[in-house]
Amino acid sequence: ADEPEERCPADVQQGWPGLTASQWYMTNDGGLQAVSYAPCTVRAVMGNVPVRVKVSGGYPFAQSVEIEVSVKQPCEFPLYLRVPFWARQPMIFLPEGEIMQVRSGETTCVRRRWRTGDVVRLELPTVPRVTKWYHQSGAVELGPLLMAWQPTEDWEQLPSGDWQVTTGDQWSWALVREEPMKAVNECEPGAFGVGEPLITARSEPVFGGVYKLVAVEDDAGNIIPKIKISENVGKITTPHFKKLWRFYGRDTGKAIADYLSVYDETVDDSGTKMIFDPEATWKRKEVYDFFARELLVPIYQGGKLVYKRPTIEEIKAYCAAQVDTLWDEVKRFDNPHDYYVDLSEKLYNIKMELLNENSNL
Repeated sequence: ADEPEERCPADVQQGWPGLTASQWYMTNDGGLQAVSYAPCTVRAVMGNVPVRVKVSGGYPFAQSVEIEVSVKQPCEFPLYLRVPFWARQPMIFLPEGEIMQVRSGETTCVRRRWRTGDVVRLELPTVPRVTKWYHQSGAVELGPLLMAWQPTEDWEQLPSGDWQVTTGDQWSWALVREEPMKAVNECEPGAFGVGEPLITARSEPVFGGVYKLVAVEDDAGNIIPKIKISENVGKITTPHFKKLWRFYGRDTGKAIADYLSVYDETVDDSGTKMIFDPEATWKRKEVYDFFARELLVPIYQGGKLVYKRPTIEEIKAYCAAQVDTLWDEVKRFDNPHDYYVDLSEKLYNIKMELLNENSNL
């Protein structure tokens, strides 16, 4: 890395025509499919109707994408939207205010009768991540972006007329495994933080947890659910006063999934129960031969301690026993299986109702 590297000047330019020409495709069923969401305008003819699709929002530097449809006359066609694998709790907002929860790494179809002015908005939240490459190298990525350190630039024109750029800055940067969002220069110790380390201590965060309002009780004793709505869908809360359950297989004793319900709901584990992924509601699973255990227990009631404090040894034994109920595929470090926390249908519907009621805020 200390020696200058010559690059063909055309290399810098060749990628852009390829990107702009490959962002959208026609599909075999007469629809349009988005591959990338960089700002652009797409013109097509769908069933003899001229259609224009305008993409805005500042992707890849922003986490929100707006797709506006204009048609000569109302027409129906499918719109396929690719959801990047790096998106955290992505969501799609449809023209009528309906919200679709979708899964990262999959393609979602929005099939409807389109009218001029219809806007579909994608929210693609992301967080910095470290990816591993050859020879134990690593990179910091943010969504589709590769984060790069910017050294000073020394430009020199060569006799051929081309330009050569070099730097006198050190290039020996490394990532600390325990603090992957910190870069360290081996020659001159220094660091920069991404996100939380900029406002809190790097190894001792100020906040261990934050309280969020999920419900209020009125004078009549009624529980009224509340929700926090954010442009960052990862910060949208699940409303209401809730119960938390864990389902175990009777034959194995292993945990199947966790289950959030409204406080006045019960779980009948004498038969079968259908659960679903709240981020991808079409993915359902029938649970059978299981038993349910309520996980939350009261600590204080009426200002009095009603909980028997366990000893350190009892806490240690309980934690070890609970970890043992998880399948090895969930606990492994390499390609672990997801462990799902599902919502009851009643709780899910309440959350969607609150989101739809306040979607224009």
